[in-house]
Amino acid sequence: MRFDIRYRTLFAYDEPVRESMNELRACPTSNGRQQLLAYRLTTAPGARALPHTDAWGTRVDHFGVREDHTALEVVAEAAVETADRPDPSAGPGPRLGELAGSARERLSEYLEATPH
Repeated sequence: MRFDIRYRTLFAYDEPVRESMNELRACPTSNGRQQLLAYRLTTAPGARALPHTDAWGTRVDHFGVREDHTALEVVAEAAVETADRPDPSAGPGPRLGELAGSARERLSEYLEATPH
């Protein structure tokens, strides 16, 4: 399933702000259950974002606005495609059978399906 996501934040200041430094963590991640198709960050007033990935694998966008401003709008837009959730009743499947015999016997009580 495809999802189009839009995140918007508006900061309004009582007096003009000369400079603001910001970081944003709004970009969805790609993993086994979803794939990031597109991501775009815009600000008003305009600012150039410098992205990096933090220690947890999250994209962090750093940006600063140096001109005087009384408001800052931040909009992040993304498109992701998700995969179907695996059927939990299917159990561990072939992975259990791939374990070496002694490990399978030793760990079987932890690998069997439970009512939970």
